[in-house]
Amino acid sequence: MLSPVFVPFGLTLLRQMRTVSSLAFRSLSFQQEGSPVKPVTWLTQLSRPLRFMLLLALSTVSVATVLAQGFGPAGPSAQTGHASVTASGSSQIGEPSARWHITRHATADTPIDFQTAQQGFVIVENTPLLISVNGDAGTRVAGGESISIPGGSTFSISGFGAPDTFLFMQLLPESGQQLNGANDRLLTSASFDIEPGNYDVDLVRDVLTETEDGKLPGGIAPTAIYVLIGEIEVNSARGTTNLYQGESATFDGELTVTAIADGSVYYAGFVGAALPEVATPIPPTPEPATPEPEPEPTAVPEDPTDTDGDGLTDVREAELGTDPNNPDTDDDGISDGDEVYVHMTDPLNSDTDGDWLYDGGELIKNTDPNNPDSDNDGLTDGQEYYVFNTDPANPDTDGDGVNDGDEIRNGTDPLDPNSF
Repeated sequence: MLSPVFVPFGLTLLRQMRTVSSLAFRSLSFQQEGSPVKPVTWLTQLSRPLRFMLLLALSTVSVATVLAQGFGPAGPSAQTGHASVTASGSSQIGEPSARWHITRHATADTPIDFQTAQQGFVIVENTPLLISVNGDAGTRVAGGESISIPGGSTFSISGFGAPDTFLFMQLLPESGQQLNGANDRLLTSASFDIEPGNYDVDLVRDVLTETEDGKLPGGIAPTAIYVLIGEIEVNSARGTTNLYQGESATFDGELTVTAIADGSVYYAGFVGAALPEVATPIPPTPEPATPEPEPEPTAVPEDPTDTDGDGLTDVREAELGTDPNNPDTDDDGISDGDEVYVHMTDPLNSDTDGDWLYDGGELIKNTDPNNPDSDNDGLTDGQEYYVFNTDPANPDTDGDGVNDGDEIRNGTDPLDPNSF
């Protein structure tokens, strides 16, 4: 038994072949110049096999066109008769079930921002609106017109005068969120099964005179219908349903829509076939460039001149800030060269560790010029040498078992072994 989709396809194919044959005879006929006789069709002068082959070739283009329309990626067009597809887009459904939603939103004379994760259609009900998508300059959409909003978009809508309204029709996965800021929720359809994928979605508009019929093909999911003006009767496999202005519903399969009131206008959300996945091309990995070897830097020998003979060349003294004409710039008893290369002290600071005992004195007292408390007795080397007369290299100068710092804090004499 032939499927309902194949029957109209077969009839269309036959009509196309008949039309091509007729046009072939008409377009290929000619009248000999100056001849009073009727036009002569040179096709009739060919043998029967040649005529058949020519007509078959001419029909091939038409057949290919019908096949493409019937079995293309998006399936048959949603528009039939004088109905028209006013907007189209693609909706990504990532769940095994979905719903149709229709909401009404208010506008103002200043832009109102909306955000939508999924594709949807704006339908302007009355006065024109200015619609800007993702910051573009904006499009003027008149009453009765529509525009598709891609998924993941931010769009703003404003009026040109008094506040007005618009509709937003959207195919959403089961858990999808309707557009924010709705004044009225006109339709939330029953949940229906659908294979996860990216679907071609069309918005169809038709205007019918009284008793006039319109047709809608069956999509891969239910079709949502909203009546903008008048009253219509929808005939589907489940029976007949009347919808009045402002009402909406969803229907399965092929539909016949009949106008009950003259000038009835309806919109239909139609779901076509799943769109093929488009692979993102991966750019080829460029071959790594062979780095050119960097030239070895040419070593410039340092000027060995050491004017003051302190073990630092004049060039090095200029780098450190010391005096190339003074072998002991900070006058601490240690030459600049020894401070830098032997003792690791500061040639510009006579007391590198800040313990009040100059660096040269530390060497005399056998203390560490980089440690303010060389014997770790709680007294700085300078305090021991200049204040308490204790040995900065011996934590217990008098050998009484109590270190010098504790004796000072306890009030005993760090130089008397009997005072502790």
